[in-house]
Amino acid sequence: MILQGVYLLTALAGAVACGLISDELISDEFQERRIDALAEIGFCVGAWQGAAQPQRGSSRGAFAEQLDVQWRFAEDSTQLQLDFRSGRPITQLVIVSSDSGQHISAVLQQQDSQSLLMPAEMADSRRTAKSDQVSRWVFTSQQDQLPGLRVTLQRISEIRLLLLLEQQQQRSLPWQRIMEYGMTRKGHRLAGDGRQFRECLITGGQGAIEVKHAGKSWFVCCQGCRQVFDEDPAAAVAAYERKVSAQKSKVGTATGRQ
Repeated sequence: MILQGVYLLTALAGAVACGLISDELISDEFQERRIDALAEIGFCVGAWQGAAQPQRGSSRGAFAEQLDVQWRFAEDSTQLQLDFRSGRPITQLVIVSSDSGQHISAVLQQQDSQSLLMPAEMADSRRTAKSDQVSRWVFTSQQDQLPGLRVTLQRISEIRLLLLLEQQQQRSLPWQRIMEYGMTRKGHRLAGDGRQFRECLITGGQGAIEVKHAGKSWFVCCQGCRQVFDEDPAAAVAAYERKVSAQKSKVGTATGRQ
């Protein structure tokens, strides 16, 4: 995988030097790859509400929590930013996709500390459901950090999210629960409301915010994507249309082979 990434970067650099590919197209492609790397976890973009519990099944020490999740974009990374309004014990969790989507990490911000977390082994961090979609991500602190920290983000359904924060005093000891957050998508009605899926033209997620360009309406999923759109609406729409065209071309090619 690493060698493939090196070959890709070398080939792209050569194409740019020859004037065959523009810097903008490379940037768009790398951003798409970084977004794709977080696609399964990107479902959590939006507003959530629920409860935080130090002990499962007990109301002792429990409190109400609200969670806001949005995309953030930089030149060399794409991020999913989770902001916890209560600020206890987590104030923020930022999941980062860098390079061309090959490197994933997370930054856990607590009231008085910040920790770098890395994905656990694939067998533990990505457990597939019957639908063959990723349902659980696990991030752990580095080996030399004690006490160790572990964050598990689990998709229960489109409207249910579970986040667990654990601590390990020594590597030989079992993980202990610090806090568990059970969240429900804010404003969601359990019964189907017949709404049509609207795609975010930046990430491909569930579009929730309407934006306009050249007399047409489009949708983005969060304020982070709206900022990207507002910076250059024409470029955002053009990139989206290229992506849709490429997807249709792939479908047509696959159909023709059958």
